[in-house]
Amino acid sequence: MDCWARGFCFLYFSMIFLFLYYMDVLFLINPMVRGWINYYGKFYPSELKKVLNYVEATLVRWAMGKYKKLRGRKWRASRCLGRVAKRAPLLMAHWRIGCVSAVG
Repeated sequence: MDCWARGFCFLYFSMIFLFLYYMDVLFLINPMVRGWINYYGKFYPSELKKVLNYVEATLVRWAMGKYKKLRGRKWRASRCLGRVAKRAPLLMAHWRIGCVSAVG
């Protein structure tokens, strides 16, 4: 995964986003993720899974920081996002193609 993509994710998931609800965060980053899927899917498909896994892991870290019950509980945060993805798979572009956290 390119260094700029990691930096971009960090910028979008910084402390300022702890004050946003998950729907706001999803609508802000979804166009970027969709663009990464289009680019990496066409020009660098072997790297696409790494990029999407990193986005999903960053969402899990965001949820751990945002919600008090998920702090320090990576597995619980992953399951929580997995349940959201199972209920509404069209919210995020990478959930549409099957890159989802562990579903509980």
